[in-house]
Amino acid sequence: MSMYLRVKRHKDTIFLRVNPTDSFASVKTKLGGIISKDPAAIRLIGSDRERVFEDEATVGDQEVENDAVIYMVYRLGEGATFEIIEVVDENGGGDESKK
Repeated sequence: MSMYLRVKRHKDTIFLRVNPTDSFASVKTKLGGIISKDPAAIRLIGSDRERVFEDEATVGDQEVENDAVIYMVYRLGEGATFEIIEVVDENGGGDESKK
């Protein structure tokens, strides 16, 4: 049974069709193809803005629900540091920055 994820970054939302058995590595590969970015430079974070989804975990293992919002950030340079989460609120106003 397929499901949808809303992947947010800055002002963008990508609606992605996935299966509960898909690993987050495969989700990152799908996203990388859409945004022309190396999947290794992408980190996916849960809607609580705390839980980092590891590549080996599956969508179902992490109990991600259909139509859930997850956040995408990029690796900064060649190091192990990633961006902070920055998403414009739904009203188009200020920034919902947090991590």
